[in-house]
Amino acid sequence: MTRNQHVDPIALFRSSWSTYQKIVEHNYMFHQELFSACKPILRSLHKPIQILDLGSGDASLIKSLLCDFQIKFYSGCDLSENALQLAKINLSNLDSTVELNCIDMLSQLKRLESNSLNVIFSSFAIHHLSDDDKNLLFGECYRVLKIPGFFILVDVIRNEDEGRQIYIEKYLNAVETHWSALTKAEFEQISDHVRANDFPNTAKGYQQFAVHSGFASSQQLAAFTWHQAWAYKKSS
Repeated sequence: MTRNQHVDPIALFRSSWSTYQKIVEHNYMFHQELFSACKPILRSLHKPIQILDLGSGDASLIKSLLCDFQIKFYSGCDLSENALQLAKINLSNLDSTVELNCIDMLSQLKRLESNSLNVIFSSFAIHHLSDDDKNLLFGECYRVLKIPGFFILVDVIRNEDEGRQIYIEKYLNAVETHWSALTKAEFEQISDHVRANDFPNTAKGYQQFAVHSGFASSQQLAAFTWHQAWAYKKSS
């Protein structure tokens, strides 16, 4: 979902599943720490959680996040049918109503009733959208969330002094230096993907989308280089 919402920007990880698994297993993108940092937000709700997972993939990571909470309803959307088939297996033991849809994120949000969920979650997916679509997505998240409700964003965030091209060069240099388990071919796949599909914003940029949409507050939950977790709260 870069400029065309019907193109899967994470085709790299869908077609080369071993590369994706290697990144997760070595925790190169700090999934473990970032997902763990989201738990206090979920705990603060003190109620059964109704959650939408935007760009859910195979749901293997969010399953570990949700296992400590009472989940009333889980809905995941992704553009990869193969990933959703794996998600169905991974979530089979979740004591909750589970709905999985092969659809883009904005279309999924537009199908939902206003004030119907208390959590919307997205992990490393929003940065594939254009700024216009990110702004629309924040607006739809605000509409769909109850009060109180949270949009939890785990994603890559540019530093305030970095343009997109500078960010890409720095990020890929870090990948080449520190993601030592990758083969040369795997690095080239990731490099091609990042250069073509990644359009991350700064924290201030996302905060502007949030304020424009009506969110009352923005909170950084954790940060590890460019990999960060944020919570945007809808309140009265």
